[in-house]
Amino acid sequence: TINGSSAIGAGLTLSGNNTIVLTTDTAVVAGDDISMTIVNVKNPGVQTTEDYEILTRDSTDRELDQGTASGIPIIAGSLQGLSVTPASTEISKSTSYEFGYTVQHAVPVNGYVKLAFDEDYSFTNSNVLSAGYQIVDKQSSYIVLKTSAQLIGANTLEIGNIVNPSYVQATDPFVITTQLTNNNVIDTGTTDPVTITPGILTQVYATATDTEVSATTDYNFRFTPSHAIE
Repeated sequence: TINGSSAIGAGLTLSGNNTIVLTTDTAVVAGDDISMTIVNVKNPGVQTTEDYEILTRDSTDRELDQGTASGIPIIAGSLQGLSVTPASTEISKSTSYEFGYTVQHAVPVNGYVKLAFDEDYSFTNSNVLSAGYQIVDKQSSYIVLKTSAQLIGANTLEIGNIVNPSYVQATDPFVITTQLTNNNVIDTGTTDPVTITPGILTQVYATATDTEVSATTDYNFRFTPSHAIE
C-alpha cells in the first residue's frame, strides 16, 4: 500500500530478481510524506542488507527523483531444546557426542550446521554417525556439516571420535548455528557446558613401616595412573 495525505492505489510488478515496480493510479503530490508498505517479503539470512534505492518516474517512464534508504540488519532466530550428551566425560577419552536441537526456521537441503567448541577438544579424526550430514570443514574451534535433507523441528546430530580435553574442567558451551546454502546464519543457540571428569588411579596402596601409635615412621604410597603426568 502507498499512503500520502490520502491513500494511493498501486499495482505491483517484479522487474528482475531485486527490483519492485509500483505503479500508482493517481498523481503523487510534490512535498507529500509518502509511506509504502510491501507485505509478504521473505527475509534473507543474518546480515545487514544492501541499501534500498528508491526511484520515481512519471507516466511516460521518465526519471524524476531518487534516494537511498540504509540497509536493514537481519537478526538470527533461536535454536530451542539444545542438549549435549557425551558417551564418556573422562579426560583425553576418544568418545562420541550427541547433540539435540530444535530449529526455529527450516534449514534447506545443502544448508549447513556449524558446531563451535572449546579449543581443548580435538575433532581432528571426528566423523559423523548421524545420517543426513557430511563434514565439509574442520578447524581448531569449529566444524561445519552440510545437510543432505531439509531440517525442520527437532533434530539429533551424533559425532564420533571426539577427544575430550586433557584435564578436568567445565568446558566452554558448544554453539550450534544453522546456515543457508550461502552460509548466511539462520538460527543459533548455546548448550550447557560439559564437565570433564578425572581418570582413575588403580593399584592404590598406602603402607607404613611402623603402625604403632605415636611411632615416627615412613609411609609409602603406590598407584598406577591412567594418564601420563607431564
